[in-house]
Amino acid sequence: MRSLSPLARRRLERFRSNGRGWWSLWLFCALFALTLGGELIANDKPLMVSYQHSLYFPVFKRYTEQQFGGELPFQPDYRSDYVRQLITKGDGWMLFPPVPFSDDTPNYELTTPAPSPPSASNWLGTDHQPP
Repeated sequence: MRSLSPLARRRLERFRSNGRGWWSLWLFCALFALTLGGELIANDKPLMVSYQHSLYFPVFKRYTEQQFGGELPFQPDYRSDYVRQLITKGDGWMLFPPVPFSDDTPNYELTTPAPSPPSASNWLGTDHQPP
């Protein structure tokens, strides 16, 4: 492992001596690490699908409707009744994130006009207005 040059070492020590800057860097790194899991908090695709005794992870990999007994070779809309019925018929279930909407997913069941503040159905205010 390469060691730091004397100039770089002095600069690093000077930065560490600045308490606000040092702790702000660590806070920024922690918040950045939290955002990497954002897809697991708010997403319109399920985190896990069980279908015919096999597990699928649509958040990480694309699956086609045909893989769940459908007709189309495209990625399914997991919130549609048709896809839900296909998966249920295959003795399956779906596990959705706490906020079942992506950043561009319209919520057609809004109780207030969009855009609206966060609510029980849209925790983060992800209430994209339908086109």
